[in-house]
Amino acid sequence: MSHRLSLIAAIVITVGSNATAFAENGPPYDATYSRFGPSIGITMHVISDGKGHEWSEMNVKGKRHFLGIMDWPAQIHTTFNEAQKTAMKVPIKDTPHVVDAQSAQKYNAKSLGSKVISGHPCHGWEYSASGVTNQAWIGDDIKCLVKSETTNSTGSMGGMELTTYKSTTPSAAQFEVPADYKLVKMPGQ
Repeated sequence: MSHRLSLIAAIVITVGSNATAFAENGPPYDATYSRFGPSIGITMHVISDGKGHEWSEMNVKGKRHFLGIMDWPAQIHTTFNEAQKTAMKVPIKDTPHVVDAQSAQKYNAKSLGSKVISGHPCHGWEYSASGVTNQAWIGDDIKCLVKSETTNSTGSMGGMELTTYKSTTPSAAQFEVPADYKLVKMPGQ
């Protein structure tokens, strides 16, 4: 996997993992995020059904590069190759997701307190895993990620910040592999 695709996949997992607890028991929503720091020009569109399913697409400098569906209860990430009309289901590990005091305790996270970000009152948490430190700010009013920032031993890897949010109920079809796509196996499976 190229460095750019690795970065894109990491962004999807980071944004998604910070929203997991609310995705499973929170309000359904449609949100967009913009990347700051290295590799700017990346936006991410996320739709959640509030039951643990998230549809997302990543755009890099205006061109769609990454599309997928997260099924957090089943721990499966489905990625799509639109050019070949294929979909691949990949297991995901229990990625740390800190969104409240209870999940903070589970992952030994420390509270960053509260502040208003982009007009949303938020609570922040900082936690580390595999040499990477994440800060996640969750909107108290909208129950989803408002801002995240990731650092490692070489410094800031940048982050994502909420740019649009609306409460909406997506159709179940949003989280299914389209009928005209062929399901392929991950190499090595």
